[in-house]
Amino acid sequence: MLPVGEVLPGVVVFLDCGCWGRRGISPPDGGVLVIIEKRCAEHAGPEPQLRYLEPWELVSPFSRAAGLSDS
Repeated sequence: MLPVGEVLPGVVVFLDCGCWGRRGISPPDGGVLVIIEKRCAEHAGPEPQLRYLEPWELVSPFSRAAGLSDS
């Protein structure tokens, strides 16, 4: 797990609640926006969601580029 502030924009991140999305921009106040792509049961709903996280909040980044094989 890494602080979300250390993850590069565009990387897929998994939150503790079960939601996952792409790390977005950092507003001037120092926080981090995450564009939620798949929500957990607790946060389920029909509309897209942006989540504001403090830069020290821990996430699990998906570190492998999509579509690349191991060969």
